[in-house]
Amino acid sequence: MKKQFTRDQLVDIIKSLDKRAETLTDAQLDIVMNDAYGELTAICNSAFSDEAVVSMSAYYDADEKTFTIDIEDDVIDIYDLYVTIEGQPISVYQGGVIPIRDEHIIYRDSRESGRAHINLNASSMVLSNAIIKYYYVPQATDDTVYLDGITMSAYRSALNVALSKILHDTKRAGEYLVDLERLAQRIPSTEPEDVGNQCRSVFASQDRLVDNWY
Repeated sequence: MKKQFTRDQLVDIIKSLDKRAETLTDAQLDIVMNDAYGELTAICNSAFSDEAVVSMSAYYDADEKTFTIDIEDDVIDIYDLYVTIEGQPISVYQGGVIPIRDEHIIYRDSRESGRAHINLNASSMVLSNAIIKYYYVPQATDDTVYLDGITMSAYRSALNVALSKILHDTKRAGEYLVDLERLAQRIPSTEPEDVGNQCRSVFASQDRLVDNWY
């Protein structure tokens, strides 16, 4: 289960790792956090995941049927995306939601890893939301980040690596890097448990995936 961590909590963790960190400026602490995010995602690019839920109602109201959605985060890859029809009978559909995975309606951009394209004209039914699930690299400026236990352990090692570098402690940085690599290997490399039938790389072939409700 993932736990929420704020920037202030991560700063406290950094300062608890080495007393010398207490003298770092806010800008230096940001560098440590960002370098640690980079260290961990370089080893395990599925360490951090999130999802965007975009309502389709405003696009219908504006009669805008074809458009793009850009994720603001530094996206590594979209691992699942689909549109939904909601408000259905719970006795028939889980949560009262029909998920529709069809590249004629929603698909990844072939060049921009954090961009998805929507074509509402490809569905004869009124769609509720677009769901885009993705791996990304967090930033120190993020208000919160969500980490499970093993990922937090790996990120703590990554913080030790980054902190040792900014303190010019090369020997300790190397030691912590070995620990980071060991812990990162324990982070599941498969898609999160919420992934549906569409779990291919943005660069994979765009085979049509059907939930033929449209």
